[in-house]
Parts: sequence; structure tokens; C-alpha cells
Amino acid sequence: MKQNNPLIRLLLTSGLAQAVWWTKYNMAMKFLEVDIIEYENEYFPGWVRCSFADTFGKLWYIYEKAPVVSSDNITEETKLPIKGYVAGEIISQSGNIVYFCTEKPWYIETEEGENKFYVYEEQLIDEEMPSRFYVIGNQRTAKCEREIL
Repeated sequence: MKQNNPLIRLLLTSGLAQAVWWTKYNMAMKFLEVDIIEYENEYFPGWVRCSFADTFGKLWYIYEKAPVVSSDNITEETKLPIKGYVAGEIISQSGNIVYFCTEKPWYIETEEGENKFYVYEEQLIDEEMPSRFYVIGNQRTAKCEREIL
């Protein structure tokens, strides 16, 4: 994964450090909203099954580590479904339809091995990173996080 001037930021979420490459490329990154529908297993850091529908109505499933798609502390007791986010980039757009790829930055793909989808623009979060990913364990850490940004 070659990127110019990478800066690693550590986000502390539920006691788990997540490394995120933050570069000019990532500033254009978008997030596809998904439904976290199932807690698959408790092996560290916890794995979840997510779903979303494309513009053709096909339902896609992603099996991923819980901290990659949500900053919530998801356990077997968590009431599901809840919203999650999958990072990716827009390849092209025509009107309200977006051709979206989840290969970069975290190489996420569906259970069928696909990573490119036609989705509606409203399924994407139009932020650099959803604000819930900035939620840090305590105020001191949050203050440090703001200063880094």
C-alpha cells in the first residue's frame, strides 16, 4: 500500500488501538453505511456480519472485524442491527448512482469476494470520517486527538 506522507493515528476505542493511515488520499475517502446484523464470534477483536443493498436490490454481506466497521463495543449482548461504516472510494458517479470500491484503504470485500458496487449516493457518508470514529475513551485522550488533527 503505497501512499505519500502517511501519518499513523491511534484511535483508542474500547481499549483497542486502531492504526489508521491518514493521507491526502484518505481525505477523499467516503464511508458506505451498512447494517451490522450479526455478532459472529468473540475471538479478539470480535467479528461481525454486515449487510447492505446495491442499486439493483442485491443484498451483500461483509464479514469483518468489529472495530473496522464500528467504534461501538460490540458484544454478544449488543442489540442488533446497528449502523456501521465501510471505508472506500468513489470510482465514478452518474447522477445519484455511485460506483464505489472498498479495496482501499482496508481491503474489505464481501463474502463473495467483491469490492466494487453500484450504490446510491445517500448510502455514503459525506465526511472525512464519521464523527463516531473520533469518540475516544476519555476527555484527556479526546483533547490529544483534537490537537493532532
